[in-house]
Amino acid sequence: MADSLKEKMYLIEESEKCYRMLFEKAGDAIFFYDAEDKDKFSIVAANQAAANMYGYSVDELLRLSVTDLHVSDIAKKPPGFFRHMTEGKWINQEITCRKKDGTLFSVEISGGSLVCEGHKYIVTFERDVTERKETEKALQRAEQLKIVGDLSAGFAHELKNSLAGVEAAIEVLLSELVISDDHRSVLLRMSQEIRQVELLIKDLLNFARPSRPQFSLVDINSILNNAMLFSLENPSLPPEKKGTIKIVKKCDADLPKTVADPMQLQQVFVNLIINSVDSMPGGGSLTVETSYEPARKLLQVNISDTGTGIRREYMDKIFEPFFTTKAEGTGLGLPISKRLIEQNNGHISADNNPNGGTTFKVSLPLKRLEEGDRYEI
Repeated sequence: MADSLKEKMYLIEESEKCYRMLFEKAGDAIFFYDAEDKDKFSIVAANQAAANMYGYSVDELLRLSVTDLHVSDIAKKPPGFFRHMTEGKWINQEITCRKKDGTLFSVEISGGSLVCEGHKYIVTFERDVTERKETEKALQRAEQLKIVGDLSAGFAHELKNSLAGVEAAIEVLLSELVISDDHRSVLLRMSQEIRQVELLIKDLLNFARPSRPQFSLVDINSILNNAMLFSLENPSLPPEKKGTIKIVKKCDADLPKTVADPMQLQQVFVNLIINSVDSMPGGGSLTVETSYEPARKLLQVNISDTGTGIRREYMDKIFEPFFTTKAEGTGLGLPISKRLIEQNNGHISADNNPNGGTTFKVSLPLKRLEEGDRYEI
């Protein structure tokens, strides 16, 4: 009998050890709440994954309750589904929770009640699904963009044909000798508006269905120089502005070459430079800076101006399609630039300068062109 009892005790200890290891090593957060403390549902046990997910230590969690972690519809009250779990229901739900630093994030929670030694507890298994939700949003956005691209292509084809007919008719009328100056002015204005619509169609197609990158080994400094020459010598730039823009170059002469699409990068840099020039109606300083971060293997391009800056409430919207503060803007220049930089595996952002103006920052990864490699997206 003693041997049998000893063996059973051994099995119980091994089983408890096994469950303890599963509890501690589980990848998902596991909580035990006091179900009889219905005003707070105090935490009585939590594993390390729970501590990592919420940013606390395990000891800190044991001094908290569900109201400290879960964002309830009613402040300082436990979530309603906790009461359902005390009634014996098993709950699967997606909720919003709060980390120690105040960050809100999405959690997939599964839980129910259990009774141990006459005391009722709530056990929950929780998983951070923030990254998954972001991925789902990105996939949904990609699908939406594909649909927009297909619709835009058909729309652009039909509209361009119609515009071509209207433009040809205007040219015929303008070639007539017996036409008053007023009528000629109206026709010229119509021709300009048609060109503006054609530009909008081109931008829309570039955004919805950007061309496939043609990667090669490029010199970022050289591309920037070409972009500045093109932008500042552009015929659309008012003559009075050309002498009012001071150019400051702070380019790293030892900047390593990288693999990217040179035409796409030039399109982005030209757009950013023109935007900077437009933001300085009375003239100002345009600073172009390049640098290399060996630790992160990143090439950095900063384009700064001393212009009017971007209003704080607009900062989160400037890369959204069709958002513009310009009277004749299409709202697609910056979204297209963002798409092109992302196609080159880079990142673009903007921020206002402390002393006025804006800085656009473009980060590109350092890539080597090796024989036999194909760089395609």
